[in-house]
Amino acid sequence: MSTLIPVDAIDLKLLDELQRDASRSNQAIAEAVHVSAATSLRRVKRLTDAGVIWASSSTNTGLLAREFVCKGENA
Repeated sequence: MSTLIPVDAIDLKLLDELQRDASRSNQAIAEAVHVSAATSLRRVKRLTDAGVIWASSSTNTGLLAREFVCKGENA
């Protein structure tokens, strides 16, 4: 059985910002939530350690498209 962890409004705002764009820096996310970078980092780590946040990634699709086109042209 999973252990429930308490979350508050700040945790929910952090999760919302991460869902919007997890590729942003911790500082940018902290500013969007109106907390310090240290607070943001500590809370995101707690949520990650608890399994609430289990993956984040970003893809530069523009770069991938250019690489694909370049490889296609050389093939």
